[in-house]
Amino acid sequence: MYPYLLSLAMCLEVSASPKPGNIHRLLFRNNYYEKFLASCCLSLKWFNRGYRRGFRKWRSIVFGDLIYYCSRDIVTYLGRNDCLGSLTLLIPLSVNIGYCVKSNNVDLNCFRNTQYLLDSTTIYDSIFFYKAIRLTKPSHLKPIESSEFVDVWSWRYVKELMERNQRLIDVLKYSSRIEIVHDELLSNYSRSIDALGVLKNCLLDKRDWNDCVVYTYMYLLSKHIDTLIVRKHGLETARYVMERARDILREFGSDRWFSELDFFDSELRNRGINPGSIADLVSSTISLYLIEKYLSEDKLLFY
Repeated sequence: MYPYLLSLAMCLEVSASPKPGNIHRLLFRNNYYEKFLASCCLSLKWFNRGYRRGFRKWRSIVFGDLIYYCSRDIVTYLGRNDCLGSLTLLIPLSVNIGYCVKSNNVDLNCFRNTQYLLDSTTIYDSIFFYKAIRLTKPSHLKPIESSEFVDVWSWRYVKELMERNQRLIDVLKYSSRIEIVHDELLSNYSRSIDALGVLKNCLLDKRDWNDCVVYTYMYLLSKHIDTLIVRKHGLETARYVMERARDILREFGSDRWFSELDFFDSELRNRGINPGSIADLVSSTISLYLIEKYLSEDKLLFY
């Protein structure tokens, strides 16, 4: 059941609307929404494999290859992969869930505690993770000159990773300084756990799923700098987006809520600003919510 919940979480995240600047179901352009839904379905196979790998215990590769092969499927059938960040959060989660279930520790705290999982990663995880990035070709990721870590665009990246013996956890620690998704994985989904409380409280009070997911998105956007925006548009723009989200969040429940969201959505789209990293955190937040509901006596996902 767990792999289905992870796939469902991706579908529910992208379907919430309007999420300013991000893909949602009311965005009628280039079939982005439909492609993302298809990505959710294609990902299910790899969430299943992740769960089984964790249950049977991994060997020389923990999850890097799963991220790559899932990305390859998505690019093959859809032409592009817009959910690498979500996969980076959810595929390791699928492996860790399998490991916890095998250990008879069926608990959300065990599921999200990825320290042992990450400590077990190898250079082969790094190689496959680099391959996934190179396949996806994120436009914001530029070549770097670093004596510490291997440039993902280096034609010698495999040899350099092996020469330096840089495991995936080492790569994630280095990149987490500028990538909130990688930091989220290293911090045991700390922001997602925080947002989980926000989502649950909203649902208890309002009981409207779409509104509460959008509210959770705006909450995360108001609290954290989106590192994708930083790399594409600079820190000043990212701070503006965060502060603007904070102002709009105060209108939740008022008559101005949706009009403010629509205006902000149009503004960000006109400027080409996409808070994609925050949307990835919403996916992991929804995943934790669905898992918690599944583990509880009240398994009804929606009221």
